[in-house]
Amino acid sequence: MPEKTVTIKQVAQSAGVSVGTVSRVINGFDNISSDNLDKVRKAMSSLGYQKAPASKSVSGTPHGSRKTGNIGVYFQNMNSDWASHPLVVQYMNGIEKACQEMSFHPIVEFADQQDESVLPRFVREAKVDALLVKGNSAQMQWLGELPDGLPRVGLAMQDPNLDFPQVMPDNHAAGWQMASHLWEMGHRRMACLMPQAYHVMFLPRRHGVEDFLRQKEAYDPQLDICLELPDCVDEKGLSHPEAAPPDLEPVIEKLCAMPDDQRPTAVIAVNDWTAAGLYMAMFKKGMAVGKDLSIVGIDNAPSVYNMLNPGLTTYAMSFTGAAYVATRQLIQKVQNPSQGFHSSVQLVTGEIVIRQSVADLR
Repeated sequence: MPEKTVTIKQVAQSAGVSVGTVSRVINGFDNISSDNLDKVRKAMSSLGYQKAPASKSVSGTPHGSRKTGNIGVYFQNMNSDWASHPLVVQYMNGIEKACQEMSFHPIVEFADQQDESVLPRFVREAKVDALLVKGNSAQMQWLGELPDGLPRVGLAMQDPNLDFPQVMPDNHAAGWQMASHLWEMGHRRMACLMPQAYHVMFLPRRHGVEDFLRQKEAYDPQLDICLELPDCVDEKGLSHPEAAPPDLEPVIEKLCAMPDDQRPTAVIAVNDWTAAGLYMAMFKKGMAVGKDLSIVGIDNAPSVYNMLNPGLTTYAMSFTGAAYVATRQLIQKVQNPSQGFHSSVQLVTGEIVIRQSVADLR
């Protein structure tokens, strides 16, 4: 039986550090504390970690423009606190799977590890053959400074003005399908709750809900609730994960104050974290999820749904699948540089996960 490949995620877990730290150790970066360096090296030794060897073509020569065997993964506008967050872990699972299959290695950087206005460090130091970037293109002033011919793919990006491929979990489909599921369960008045009006992932989810309800002639703008909750940012203006779900007691109070013929029977939260805030607010008011009001989320984040009772019906976004597709596309461009760049956006759909938070009104 062949030996199972040890991943950098396993090394990071064993060493008690982030995936990005392991990646920098493996690839010789010097911005690592001696304590973390020692932890990572011991974990690599005990687990028997080996960096993937450079792949060869049938003729024995390296594929395409491959020089280092590395791809750079850059999380723009996110600090390194995100390294162990379930969202980034799901992205990294897809990236690592594709890299293992195609004998490449990911180097990971977060925005707080360098000046965001300049090229990512692994690009400046020529440590990577290609770039996988996740972020907001409007804030990437350095895109035009990338070396000519460096393959690049956007992850969780959807900007038609960019001249390179992008792969995105299908957020619009998530909103549409959650509204469709509630409709099938007999719900005719449903609210959509979005914590921030212009979030790049949340906005298409909201539009998916609205589009479904409009084609059913059931859209009510007073149930389309957009809050202005503050972003969680550090002193550099970079985002970091929230420590607790939002306080949504005012939202529950508002919904409960509506006349019976206007009150929703269900709420679609545009992410599971917001759904958790609704659960907490309903609990404080003595309301039962799935009885007094049905709640659904989007993401299927284990760190959230595992703490909710009754179980949250939600939409499993394909973060891992999108990262896997994007990474394979990127490596294929390294292997076949004559393909060049082209503007495209590929959407990757997920699926509904049914639990116990929705009442059957049929």
